[in-house]
Amino acid sequence: MSTVSSGSRTPRARRGSGVDLALVIGVGASTVLAVLTSLSIPTSVVLGLLVGLVGATTTLQIDTLLRLEKRFSADDSRLMLLKEIERAPEMLPSLTAIAAATAEALERHADHEEFSGATHDTIETARAQLAGLADGRMVLEDGNTRWMMARLAGCQHSVLATSVDGDLNWWLSPSGQAYLAVNAQLCSSNVVVQRIFLVSQHDAALRDVLDAQVRAGVQVLVLHPTQPIPAALMRNFAIYDEAYLVEDEVNALGSVTGYLHSRNVTDVNDAVRAFERLRTLSQPYVPNAAPSVATATPAPPAAVPSPSAP
Repeated sequence: MSTVSSGSRTPRARRGSGVDLALVIGVGASTVLAVLTSLSIPTSVVLGLLVGLVGATTTLQIDTLLRLEKRFSADDSRLMLLKEIERAPEMLPSLTAIAAATAEALERHADHEEFSGATHDTIETARAQLAGLADGRMVLEDGNTRWMMARLAGCQHSVLATSVDGDLNWWLSPSGQAYLAVNAQLCSSNVVVQRIFLVSQHDAALRDVLDAQVRAGVQVLVLHPTQPIPAALMRNFAIYDEAYLVEDEVNALGSVTGYLHSRNVTDVNDAVRAFERLRTLSQPYVPNAAPSVATATPAPPAAVPSPSAP
């Protein structure tokens, strides 16, 4: 706190020095005018000098004020930085190292557009990522399922999930089998796990995956290929305890590029609404039964208990 108090005195000191400079110039101009007026110089000449000196003084005063404004703005930014650091003092060493590395990079590569630009881009990327974290969002690279597995294992009430065509091979992989095993453990602990499969066709491979889900205790629903579905609902996600969302991020070609993890209430509620809408369009899966065209009214799945506040 002492650092902030010290910084708050700096603007007043600088303000005083700036005003003194303007006063000195004004006094000097007044003295010159007084001397000229006392001499035998035509009035028109004196008036011309007066106008010139007043204009010069005004210009200097405006310039001084602009310089002071820039200094005050910089001081305000420094004070704001100190206040933010005081909210998380344990980050001071890291923030100091980041600032030093940034300044060093900009100084060394001031004449190299690519390197200096990359430095600015790196800082901007970090700023955007931190802003996302502040909003309760982060994106992990494709293949990083460690945190997803940890969130799944910690579920207390429910798992609401979807699965798309591209997941078929994943469910058969060691990673998918490990994920399904945790699902089975949750089901045995009375955690409700519901999963809607958004598939384009039914075949033996898909039925093997669905049968394995049922054996694990998962409540499986299937959206039949003939059932129309809005493109906005073709999403691959899992909602844990209706409080934490993990969703695939895909590129224009439909390939997974990363996983969105979100605690943002808006994101989670939007996914819950999407799941509820998909559930009304889906049918419960019956093992060893031939797939039927989804024309009948889907049977309602078991109710999901309301989770406690996170």
